[in-house]
Amino acid sequence: MTGQIVLLDANVLVPQRLSSLFLTLAEHDLFQPRWSEEILEEVERTLVHKLGLDPVKAGRRLDAMRRAFPRATVTGHEELPGDPRCDPKDRHVYSAAQVGFADVLVTFNLSDFPATSTEVDDVAVVDPDVFLLALHDQDPREVEAAIGHEAARMRQPAQKVSDVLRGVAGTVPMMANVLHHHWGQSATTMPAYESAGVEGSPWPSPDGEMDFTNPQHVLFMWWTALGGRLNNPEALGALQRLTWSPKAFGDYVWVDEALEGFSLASKVYFAVDAPARDIAFMRFIPEVAGDSRTFAAMKIPRAVYVTLVAAEDGHWWVWGIGNRIPATRDVRGD
Repeated sequence: MTGQIVLLDANVLVPQRLSSLFLTLAEHDLFQPRWSEEILEEVERTLVHKLGLDPVKAGRRLDAMRRAFPRATVTGHEELPGDPRCDPKDRHVYSAAQVGFADVLVTFNLSDFPATSTEVDDVAVVDPDVFLLALHDQDPREVEAAIGHEAARMRQPAQKVSDVLRGVAGTVPMMANVLHHHWGQSATTMPAYESAGVEGSPWPSPDGEMDFTNPQHVLFMWWTALGGRLNNPEALGALQRLTWSPKAFGDYVWVDEALEGFSLASKVYFAVDAPARDIAFMRFIPEVAGDSRTFAAMKIPRAVYVTLVAAEDGHWWVWGIGNRIPATRDVRGD
């Protein structure tokens, strides 16, 4: 087996579809998985006591993982005192990463592992969504082959690749949506602007009619109003009218700071797990080419994502902005 050594925290192994996807990627030699018996015990407790899974089925699932990856279980970390800068309940996780010579620790609990606690041992603590995107950037063909394999072996009911991505969109929405829209292309680091002639430009012309049923037009108007609001009270009013919840955005100063040095890209991503196509995402990307974040040997391009939602009348609104794509259930408030 080749690839980086990756310790998987319990919260990554609990969700059935996400865990299955990670293990399938490991089967394709994209990374070497690691865990400890403490981590697996936490997985079992969560499955049985919190999610109500039959104890026998939970045990079978974990036994199957042990058989499939006999070298994955880390031992000997129990003797370590644990890094005091980590959350006490997760010190055993980081100790296992140390003893297992992990390059990366994948967890949803980033706040439990302060950056200062990982510098000495060069263990990158990475969110699952970011890890999967970076893995696809490194080896898109093999990652897509693994996801295709994952879909092919799901027969009750039969699954397609889009079903696999839809199934993990609740836990890793950024990866699921980006791969869904760029499937089969060389990498997730797509060009900022889609090729289009003058007639096919996605942006409204200065003297053209604005289409509020077009998320590209709405975000372009929103961005224009954002830049003009300080000198034009009417622009502030327009900005608020294009925002789903103006109160959540406050004075918009923090939005200025978040978008400083970024430009709007033209691609629209409709949420893979929103069949009504009433949730969409667009990106702001750095104006300086090659700007990226690095996690161990993995790099992904920096971006700021804007979430848009459509009302029943088809009118689009800006719902939120951040460095991540949110899950559909979070947008809907489910």
